[in-house]
Amino acid sequence: HFSETVAAGLEQFDVIGIAGNKRRIPHQPAWCFVDKKLTWDDKCNLTGRVGHGASAFGQLSEFGAVPAACELLDGVFLATHKHTLTAHSVLFDPQFDFHFYDMDFCRMARKSGLTLGTWPVHLTHQSGGVFGSINWEVSCLCYLDKWDNQTLHSETTYNFSPIEIIKIDPSNYFKTGNAPYYIYGFDYDEKSSGIRVLHLLCHILNIHGFEAYIRADTTSSELRTPRLTTEIMRQHYLARLKPIVIYPEVIFGTPLEIGVVVRYLLNKPGYLRGEKLFKKNELLFAYQTIFFGETDCKNILLIPASNPEKFKPLKNNNKPRSGKYYYYNRLLSKGGKLQPMPDDAQEISPQNPRKLDELSDLFKSAELLYCYESSSIATEALLCGCPVIYLPNNEMLPTFPEGPFERNGAAWGDSTDEILRAKNTVHKVRQKYLELFDEFHVQLTEFINITQKTSKEMLFNECFKAEVVKKYGWPIVNTFKP
Repeated sequence: HFSETVAAGLEQFDVIGIAGNKRRIPHQPAWCFVDKKLTWDDKCNLTGRVGHGASAFGQLSEFGAVPAACELLDGVFLATHKHTLTAHSVLFDPQFDFHFYDMDFCRMARKSGLTLGTWPVHLTHQSGGVFGSINWEVSCLCYLDKWDNQTLHSETTYNFSPIEIIKIDPSNYFKTGNAPYYIYGFDYDEKSSGIRVLHLLCHILNIHGFEAYIRADTTSSELRTPRLTTEIMRQHYLARLKPIVIYPEVIFGTPLEIGVVVRYLLNKPGYLRGEKLFKKNELLFAYQTIFFGETDCKNILLIPASNPEKFKPLKNNNKPRSGKYYYYNRLLSKGGKLQPMPDDAQEISPQNPRKLDELSDLFKSAELLYCYESSSIATEALLCGCPVIYLPNNEMLPTFPEGPFERNGAAWGDSTDEILRAKNTVHKVRQKYLELFDEFHVQLTEFINITQKTSKEMLFNECFKAEVVKKYGWPIVNTFKP
């Protein structure tokens, strides 16, 4: 009698659920918790019952008497009449694809004067929830920003939660720490996604408690990216620390000539410059599988380099999108040509660059972005809800640029059908992008484990060859220890 039970509930309330909270407090991160430490609310404020288990009729969790009027309902089950939502213009906000869709929906419903309540509907849920994940944290910030006007993190920082990688015991207080990381980078330039990735990697390693430096003269004041100097290298050498040196694929050879060598493939080897193959003793990590090239790389380290708090759709905006833009970077230098563009389309290129803040403002209201090549600018447009039209060309885009978003929000060519499909699916991109943060943490853990283990096993005199030490003008230290 499921349908009859639901119908009876909707005679009593406009929206019903099976679990909820009779009250709502400021900055509340879930219907049942009062803070981000996941502290349960007093039982007198909770109502409902939910079965949990792998099959039907799972073990029952009792939260409080049912039925009861509520301010918040658990999204595991929500029921209402379509005409009720239509009459009050209550919709799901597409920025909350998984986490916080229920909290946001309940707030919208209550703001519109609808009544919420629990009802004795029998249901078994196979999940206990994923509160506290990176994805959940990011969605929580978006929700609190929308409803409680809570200040978000800095536009250029990321909410990476700590990773439990090192077990520290008192004996380690008197031992030399982990191997430091040297990142052979370039001067910071926010317009280059590859350069941003290198600087972000340095920043992320530092905020996770590792010692990381970047070889660059210009750094970002908003990232923890200390500059690598010869003196720092000398001090590590004298302390018998064996550094892990990370080179992007565009660097020929190993200019520093020391340490455990890691090659980070931010593009297909040899495509921009650099070698196509690397020495067998180099550890290979690629940003995406399409960058493996002819190498035997098997490791992925995809750092989400576009800030989802900078690039996000406008809140509560029902205005039609307007404005078209087209982007190219290396197309002309590779011998390509521009295609005829709509008369009102504006250029974004090396000749007409835009800062990230400006791009964020443009894409939040733009109708379309035409791209002649794959770039992070496409991701940033998609995150703002702006569909992307990839323009096929032999020089830069011979095939569709496959990635983590599948083909959501992106058209292959400018046909009417493709553009319509892109517009109808662009809302799916944001959730898929936020999921990359969780995947990245797994990859980062593996990256650290592999590189630290390799450094530990490497002989000191292999890490610092005598002729290189002499070239640097450093004193010879005992090389008989491992």
